[in-house]
Amino acid sequence: MLSCLGSQVLAFLDGDGELPYLLDLGALKGRRITLGAQFSSPPVVVQSALF
Repeated sequence: MLSCLGSQVLAFLDGDGELPYLLDLGALKGRRITLGAQFSSPPVVVQSALF
């Protein structure tokens, strides 16, 4: 962990020492973080144009 301000943390993950991550610990409360190549974010739902 590089720094902490309130619920915001700037940290490096193990094995990825070149890019720091900014984490909101309040949003992570009660959730599990999954690391690895198999992880993918769900597709973003976008509303089609109304006009």
